[in-house]
Amino acid sequence: MSISQQSSTKVPTISVIMPVYNGEPYLHEAIESILNQTYSDFEFIIINDGSTDQTLSIIQEYAKKDLRIATITQENMGLTKSLNKCICMAQGKYIARMDADDVSLLHRFETQLPWLEEKGYDMCCSRTWLVDENRASPRFTYYFPKKLLLKFTNPFVHGTFLMRKLILDEICGYDESFRYSQDYKLIHDIFEKGYRIKYLKETLYRTRKLENSISVKNRSEQEEMGNKVRFLFSLY
Repeated sequence: MSISQQSSTKVPTISVIMPVYNGEPYLHEAIESILNQTYSDFEFIIINDGSTDQTLSIIQEYAKKDLRIATITQENMGLTKSLNKCICMAQGKYIARMDADDVSLLHRFETQLPWLEEKGYDMCCSRTWLVDENRASPRFTYYFPKKLLLKFTNPFVHGTFLMRKLILDEICGYDESFRYSQDYKLIHDIFEKGYRIKYLKETLYRTRKLENSISVKNRSEQEEMGNKVRFLFSLY
């Protein structure tokens, strides 16, 4: 494993965390959507999780140009453990998620941050624009009571999460027994502790449904992990 982090004396407000495995096709666009945010007080922690394509060279290219980027290269550990490693590295008061094949709209942080800083929420997320389907998601289910909806599905878009680091520290980050559906389990743990989540109607993120994505390639395991979380919510 190798770690490269640019030196900085200033503690950032937000730590953006993005593990990536073989993300070459869309990685440029994903990274630039973060670096060009209208709110710029952040560090960007990128883990190269054992990629075999040009992911590492792309990350290094941007790290040389922008001091906010910190990088880790490691053998493949999977998303859940990589996310927790990012959280351990993070210096920011808030943690923002980003997926390597998606795009954050440029005013995303500027829009989300006041809900935590000024209005006292513990987490803020938003709807997303599904690029391949040319529509926003979720649609009518956005208006359903979230605790009811969570008994059946996870309506929250993982890549849009902006969270207080303190709450992640309290719940010990992502549950590493969940290799898949780790975001669904995280939402359960946040609700269980009574934290407040703001779900914005505005779309601040663009997602792609890829044939080689984790949710597609490991559909049965993803469904099994999801069923475990649905059972936990059914106990409420």
